[in-house]
Amino acid sequence: MRSLRFVSCYRKERKACAKVRKEIPTQLANFAGIHLPGKAPLTIALAVALVICVQFSSTVFGQGKTSKPGNSQSQTYRQEGVAVEFRIDPIPAAKGKVSELLEGTEATVRFKVTDANAGKVLNNLRPAVWIDKRDAGAASTPQACREKVQSFLQSGFNRRPNIDLNSYFILTLNDEANISVIDPLSGFGGSKLYTIVALPGPGDDWVMSADRKRLYVSIPSLNQVAVVDIPSWKVVAKLNAGVGPSRLALQNDGKYLWVGNDAPNATESGVTVIDTVTLDVAARITTGLGHHEIAFTPDDASAFVTNKESGTVSLIDIRRLAHVKDIKVGSQPAALAFSPLSQTVYIVNEGDGAITGIDAKFETLVPIKTAPGSVALRVSPDGRFGFVVNHKTNSVYIFDLSTHRLIHEVPVGPNPRSDRVYHTVRLCTRGRQ
Repeated sequence: MRSLRFVSCYRKERKACAKVRKEIPTQLANFAGIHLPGKAPLTIALAVALVICVQFSSTVFGQGKTSKPGNSQSQTYRQEGVAVEFRIDPIPAAKGKVSELLEGTEATVRFKVTDANAGKVLNNLRPAVWIDKRDAGAASTPQACREKVQSFLQSGFNRRPNIDLNSYFILTLNDEANISVIDPLSGFGGSKLYTIVALPGPGDDWVMSADRKRLYVSIPSLNQVAVVDIPSWKVVAKLNAGVGPSRLALQNDGKYLWVGNDAPNATESGVTVIDTVTLDVAARITTGLGHHEIAFTPDDASAFVTNKESGTVSLIDIRRLAHVKDIKVGSQPAALAFSPLSQTVYIVNEGDGAITGIDAKFETLVPIKTAPGSVALRVSPDGRFGFVVNHKTNSVYIFDLSTHRLIHEVPVGPNPRSDRVYHTVRLCTRGRQ
């Protein structure tokens, strides 16, 4: 198994690291005291700077406005000028069906922290939340709640909450045919390894669904995409995905999974489009030759697919799932990213280093010149700047999207060959080989 870098996880060829939060949706299990008589009430502890102990029970919810079982339940707790809204929504078993909050069913748990007087959401908080079952009839005090919080903050197993909404997993896509699932906050016997997901073959790329229930992994050796069910950590489907499936991309609305087919011949090189509901192939679209990167417009009206050997970008109409045209962009287009602010897709070319833009009219802009060897591109979350990694000059180029000009060249470590650039709130980082 590859060694792990928790700050910047990477692989030799397009492997990355992903966090999977375990908080929602979660099983209500024995927490049906909201509706079922005789069940124990819940104790919900929320720590925000100062510890705020919020305790809900079936009697508390009984005072709410909702009257019949099955409706979403919410309660607001106020203390020292801070309002904490706790809400549980049932997850429908099927589309269009109404679900009830019952023991053993899934529900989404939400917390909202606001200023109790102004009603404005409090930002830049890092709340810690646990749900624990309180024994029926047992007295509860703020001091007892604080003691529970202190015990929950410890990493041992002596006193753990029934549901920990702060935990998460770190996943690594390995050279072997598996995925390691790591729990960094707790472990057993000196190991942080939670489980291993066996894949049908070595994975090349992966992408997670927005609801964090599915993980799609491309398997080039088998011409397949494996579908991993995250709650059970099992492969639940193996999809035929064309020849040489490599890069994966999910549309913004999650309707289609796009698979880049790095096939050696022109008739099979392009993209395979898979319906994420039926898991059937919706279309196979031929583009150009070479490795393919994929980007979408925010409204999912158009898709852009690079063709590295052909030196083009293919424009695809998503509604018709039809190839519209190929646009010449330069030598060896290696990465692309769409900026909602400028309504432009930017492409960086590894062969000549040019950064090319395609605007809303699908016309190319004057290229921004950088040195050959640029391999990764990312637009900042606010849409103002673009970042390009160059493995030959050992630098990151920064260009201004509003003026379409290069503004900085920042030296970085040696051989920064990567296809991914990552943004935090204040920092931009890169994967490194």
